[in-house]
Amino acid sequence: MDIDKKAIEITIFTNKEIASALLEDLESIGMEYSNSIAGRRILLQERKGLFKMLGTGKSLMYDPITIITFLVSSEIEQTIISFIIKKGRLNIPGRGTVFSKEVTLIKAHELCQENKIPNIEIENRKLLSDLAGICCIAHSGEGDILGRVGLETGSGVPAITLGIGTGFRDKIGLWRVAIPAEKEIVNLVTTSHNVEKVMEMMIDIGALDQPGKGFIYLYPIKMGSVNMKAYVGLSRQAASIEQMVTVIDEIKGDTRWRRREFSKYPAAGKKIKYLKDLVNFTLICDEGRATDLIKAAMDAGAGGATISKLKYRSTKKSESSKISPAREISEMIISEKQIERVVKALEESGALDENTHGQMFYSPIPKAYTYMKKV
Repeated sequence: MDIDKKAIEITIFTNKEIASALLEDLESIGMEYSNSIAGRRILLQERKGLFKMLGTGKSLMYDPITIITFLVSSEIEQTIISFIIKKGRLNIPGRGTVFSKEVTLIKAHELCQENKIPNIEIENRKLLSDLAGICCIAHSGEGDILGRVGLETGSGVPAITLGIGTGFRDKIGLWRVAIPAEKEIVNLVTTSHNVEKVMEMMIDIGALDQPGKGFIYLYPIKMGSVNMKAYVGLSRQAASIEQMVTVIDEIKGDTRWRRREFSKYPAAGKKIKYLKDLVNFTLICDEGRATDLIKAAMDAGAGGATISKLKYRSTKKSESSKISPAREISEMIISEKQIERVVKALEESGALDENTHGQMFYSPIPKAYTYMKKV
């Protein structure tokens, strides 16, 4: 079905228990479907025993999370986020992050439109609007190193998921580098005035200027509420630093007051040649169909994709309940000029049929970076 209209993608990072309760709350107000993927967030914790005495710094703690995504119309964007924050108590540090971004919904099976949630009576919260996201696709095992940048700089708490890379390895092979297919996808939501410096540091620490090390990009965020609790340990104050930061953010209505100076970090100030005028093209489909569809997209010019498993959830009364709960999400970074060709190839390969139930949308990427072979 042709659509080609703007929609809002809502994303939630939180633990499994809160996620389960939130899904029930959202379904109670009319949400018909959602997608979720298992992941982890990393946190800093104080070392104990001999390591503490030796002053070897902080160690990492791993916390399982669920990442929920769904599409809604822009008219109810702020209301839905306010509802999620209230029901999940996400204004309390450590409970989770919720944010929105604008996407263009191009084509979708008739059962895979945006959620038609009726307007609900709830007081809209004052949300942060000076936010941006960083996504880095790296080798399996590299996620902690990249995510730690957000923790150590106080920029945010990273969410890490798993995926399978396809396509890029064939091109990397020209440089005689063996690239594993297993990937870790690191997402970090931070302030828009710090995001570029944090991205530079991730490029440096992840050695992304080397062949086959990974791909990183920045994405715009419209509004949201961000979890700033990056440290686990006893607090000696009546209120934690994270609680005070959250309160000041709400009072001021933005995050400019906590703009950071990164000049002391070695990577800060490096001149980096970024890729521009790209989009993140997303295809969601039934499990088992992604590989063939991505091959068709690559034949149409796409460079490759990262595929992850999704769990699809719908209400029993919804027509969307006919769709299998086993789904896949494929994300391709392509140029704006390639969108039409890729969409046509996917549609001709059955992306919208009854065995696939495809949904295609894209969002802008202001800046991206990866190793580029010098000509």
